[in-house]
Amino acid sequence: MKPRQIILLLAGAAAVRLAYQAIVFFLDGSFTMPDSGVYMHIARSLLVNEEQMPVIERMPIYPYFLASLMWLGGGVHSLAITAVQAIIDSLTVLGTALAARAIDRRLTWPTAILGCLWPTFVVYAAIVLTDTLFVMFFAWGLCASLWAARSERTLLCLVAAGILFGLALMTRPVLQFFPIFLLPALCYLVTRSTRSFWRTFLLACVPILIMGLFATPRLITTYTLYGAPVFSTQSGAHLMNFVYPCLKDPIDCSNMQAIQRQNRAIASKKLAELPPEEAGNPLAQDRILREIGMEQITSLSFRQITFGLVVGASRGFLLTSFREIGQQLQLNTPFFSTIPGGNFLERLKKLFQSITNGGFIAVWFGAQLTLLLSRLVQFRGFLQGLRNSEIRPMVVFLFVTAIYFLIVNGPIGYAKYRLPLEPALIIFLAMGIDGLWKIWNRRKGYAVEKTARDFNVASSST
Repeated sequence: MKPRQIILLLAGAAAVRLAYQAIVFFLDGSFTMPDSGVYMHIARSLLVNEEQMPVIERMPIYPYFLASLMWLGGGVHSLAITAVQAIIDSLTVLGTALAARAIDRRLTWPTAILGCLWPTFVVYAAIVLTDTLFVMFFAWGLCASLWAARSERTLLCLVAAGILFGLALMTRPVLQFFPIFLLPALCYLVTRSTRSFWRTFLLACVPILIMGLFATPRLITTYTLYGAPVFSTQSGAHLMNFVYPCLKDPIDCSNMQAIQRQNRAIASKKLAELPPEEAGNPLAQDRILREIGMEQITSLSFRQITFGLVVGASRGFLLTSFREIGQQLQLNTPFFSTIPGGNFLERLKKLFQSITNGGFIAVWFGAQLTLLLSRLVQFRGFLQGLRNSEIRPMVVFLFVTAIYFLIVNGPIGYAKYRLPLEPALIIFLAMGIDGLWKIWNRRKGYAVEKTARDFNVASSST
């Protein structure tokens, strides 16, 4: 892409995001969620040196990012933060377009246009959360990995991929198990540029080793302070407050709040029983929460756990981000998980009544149908890529990285957790649209040819 085209793309993507943020602002919407306050508190503490001990529950890059903006702006301005995130998300669109270019040059601009308008990107760029920064690093890591298979500078591209994945890891801990999937996927991807097994394996290890270098200082710090090399203390609360409720009620996690209240009481009692020397140890606290979560999860049947995982992954894959728009604009929008009713059919009937009454819920329903249609086109694009031996390693690489997030996020079916999948989904959609366009042109050409042939036959007969 030429510099002028890159600037045009970045400006267009930023303009769409800033326009949405202006709408939220003028409609008195909110740019924050509950977790936003946690990151803002950590950022403020960094500015005034209040934190005596490192915060190991949250990863460091986003709080430092917020602290930098607060220092520059002289305080907390949510709209200013999201405006910067709009620019960062524009870089995600550029990285996704260049990743598509590594597969096929013709996919560059369709992917870029889709990325500019992609609702999930636009919505979450307007919320003070880690996701926009995390996905930017991850999308560029995917881009560098794909170009490693295309470029003659394979090692340099893989080094860049490792650095970008390392930065993403230090933004959100969800990538801590990613190397398990990344290594075999890279081995298959790099076979496109080299046929030597050992050279392929060593090259594939480069990003893994660099990610390890990013994680090592944190592991050393937690070992020195608390006696164990732990990457994050989010796992206990995550299992207890989110994974278990969604496994128990996978359709809508409707009893989540009640279960969380119950678990807080259990956890408070167990934490009070900790020895004095462990009472202030976050690793010991996380261990208690993790034990509670695991006890509850293992009390479920294997069938229930499997069902919960499948349903949760499906919900995360098939739900739109329009629910977040309703919450951000503080609209009283009924959704299936909040609709009262005695049984599933009764609640479903009330949902369709809300849709026929119009309003935002009708817009959401239209967006949901559009998303389901796009999934069919994406699936076609994925299959089309698998049939092409030249780009198959790249398609498989994108697929494996997407599967990782569906697995690791388990039963928690929120659109927010699908954000790292979006670069791959955008590319698959562009591939599917390209394939349908080719079919249209072939049929159109066949129709023109048939008309001309029939005309010639009629002319010769006369």
